[in-house]
Amino acid sequence: MKNKIIKQHLKILRIIFFISIILTFVMASCASSAKDKKPENVDDIVSGISDPEMQKRWKDAESKGDLPPVNVIPVPAVRVEKRKPMEIKEPQKEPKRPVISEKTKIDVQTYSKKPINSYKGSFRITNHDVGVLTGNLVQNEETFELMYKIPDQSAKISVPTGEDLQLQLLDQVNYSSLQRNIILYKKGGPAFLVYVAEGSDKPVNKKIDALNLTIEQQKGEGNTPVRIIFAGDSLILKQNQEGEIGEGEQTLNVYLMESIAIDPREAMLRQGQPYYVHIMLYKPE
Repeated sequence: MKNKIIKQHLKILRIIFFISIILTFVMASCASSAKDKKPENVDDIVSGISDPEMQKRWKDAESKGDLPPVNVIPVPAVRVEKRKPMEIKEPQKEPKRPVISEKTKIDVQTYSKKPINSYKGSFRITNHDVGVLTGNLVQNEETFELMYKIPDQSAKISVPTGEDLQLQLLDQVNYSSLQRNIILYKKGGPAFLVYVAEGSDKPVNKKIDALNLTIEQQKGEGNTPVRIIFAGDSLILKQNQEGEIGEGEQTLNVYLMESIAIDPREAMLRQGQPYYVHIMLYKPE
């Protein structure tokens, strides 16, 4: 009796096993059919479109005969594909050429298609119009312009063309203050242009060894005087004053645009640096 019951249980298990195998094949077949099923009419297509306007366009195109037979439209194996976002590189904009205001009495600006913040080396002057020096920076083969304005707007700075001169350039912003040094001279010869806009945490004391030139801001507060020492000569100027220093071929015109000295304790509450000097020296024609 016991063996008979066991045999019946085994028979039932075999039946369940075969049924499960059959169901597995049937489900796989249905899944495959669903996966590969092609649309039979335009309704099968528009049923997956949520935009009513787009549904209407499909139906209008089908009614006009503008669509191929719907049942031959291929169905992709993978319906959704992840697309990588397109990277758009904006072209680098060429910097605008600076303009010196008509109200400005004296100034120097620089220009090059590729911004240059520092340079030290040869500068070959190729052209010189009133207010514009054009040349090539020999070390990096860049075209470079020095645009200047002096009190006598009809005159030029005395600069030879076609020669390799020496240029020292530094153009940056520190502590919200412009730091600009432009020094143009001939090695072993005269200086043609010195432009210094520089700040400091203490009275400015600028030494340019190549020219044996010193610019000393005097102690005090407010618009303190500045002493210039050059070619064995000495000159003291106040803000907005101009003068002359040196002798013969070494003679330079000097213009002090700005000299500021603020108590460092007060300067902590402001932007910029407590001491600042803005001065220009140039060789007149």
